[in-house]
Amino acid sequence: MRPAYMILMGFPSRTISIPCTDLPQSIPEVELVFETKPVIAMLFSHENGDVRYTFGDTAPDQTTPVGHVTSYFSIPIYVANPKAVRTFQFCNALVGQQLNAIMHITLFFEIQ
Repeated sequence: MRPAYMILMGFPSRTISIPCTDLPQSIPEVELVFETKPVIAMLFSHENGDVRYTFGDTAPDQTTPVGHVTSYFSIPIYVANPKAVRTFQFCNALVGQQLNAIMHITLFFEIQ
């Protein structure tokens, strides 16, 4: 099997874990700045259940359905767009799914 390579830009400060619910949520505002440096990218993955997510002004909605869905066995996703990171919203892929997903998000900040 070939090894996977990722080019990760910026300064990684921390990884946060956030349990998903059936309601959309965002990365807490307090996490988006590190020592006055703005967030520029993120790497996310999840476990336990599937996740629905969106970027921008549209919230993920399991009933319509709106948003991208990733399965709990998916590879990590790297997003190198500050606006996308700040507007990222996520929730369980399905209302009332058996297990709530747990998001793991590593934030990368501008190097000054």
